[in-house]
Amino acid sequence: QADVVGAETNLVTAVTQQYLTVLQARDNGEVARQQLDHDEQFLKLAQARYEVGRASLIDVRQAQVARGAAEVSLLRARTAVQVEKLRLFQQIGVSAPVDLGTVQLTDTFSVQTPTWRLGDLLGMAEQQNPSLKALRERERAAGWGVKAASSSWGPSVALSAGWSGFTQKLSDINPTIASVRAGALADSTRCSYANNAWYNSGSGQPLQDCSIYAFTPPQEQAIRDQNTRYPFHFTPQPFQARLTVSIPLWGNFHQPLLVSQAKAQQQDLQESVRARGLQVQTDVSQAYLILETAFQTIAIQDTNRTAAREQLQLATERYRVGSGTFFELLDAQVAALRAETDYINAVYDYHKAVAALEAAVGKPLR
Repeated sequence: QADVVGAETNLVTAVTQQYLTVLQARDNGEVARQQLDHDEQFLKLAQARYEVGRASLIDVRQAQVARGAAEVSLLRARTAVQVEKLRLFQQIGVSAPVDLGTVQLTDTFSVQTPTWRLGDLLGMAEQQNPSLKALRERERAAGWGVKAASSSWGPSVALSAGWSGFTQKLSDINPTIASVRAGALADSTRCSYANNAWYNSGSGQPLQDCSIYAFTPPQEQAIRDQNTRYPFHFTPQPFQARLTVSIPLWGNFHQPLLVSQAKAQQQDLQESVRARGLQVQTDVSQAYLILETAFQTIAIQDTNRTAAREQLQLATERYRVGSGTFFELLDAQVAALRAETDYINAVYDYHKAVAALEAAVGKPLR
């Protein structure tokens, strides 16, 4: 049962991680779409400045290249969303629809300050981790195996008892009735022959009563009734009981071998439990540290995103009034795109870290 719970936990974790990956790809696709909108606005701005002679044709061509790159990025981002949806359906174990655009993910995940303490998480993992519980169950079973192997030194007693019955039903009773009728007719014929040939020759012996061999309708009905008693009427067989006492006098050293093998298996499982316990502690501690880092990273990336947006706005205004260059605008745009992407990745790294921590502990935490 612990193995089943462990497999279920692993499946839930894998599906959750892939679900978050789809959401992450979707949000990155939205950033790519916004980037394309910005590049189109920059292209219009560069063309307008070029038409009035305040910008060179290089700015226009550079804006066109940037817009083309944004279109490619958006196309790849949308493809990434479809691919991750396919992987999500594969992880769930169902066939994906042909039109993946109709599949919309509606669940949302909020970022909350981690309030768990590492000591509490380690304690919960010690009690709840499915793989660790499964190994402990195997260790306990191995302990009983040692006791069973050790008991082979002593005598063994086996008691068995049985009661049985027999019943059957013929699908066609008429051949049986015909056979009984023919037998009765043969007996009656022999009786009549004996009366005529032997007893009626002046011997003085009384004649046999041949009517006792006749096959009567009540006898036929009795056969039919017997056939209809299936399956609730049995012909009982004698009750049987057996008591066996076995005393091992010489087992060709088989008993010591069984005990040694059972103890070796128990010791192996004890070491496996110890190793798995250390691995669970490492997994929980690692997931906890990654979660704390991911949460702190979100705040930093949010600050960077705000600064990058302001930088892009200032660069746009500087280029609009002619005090800035188009390359300065492109640098600000690249910085803003990177900041938006880093923020999204930080948010979903946090959610994936929570899912990994839940998997390491062995129970939901949210």
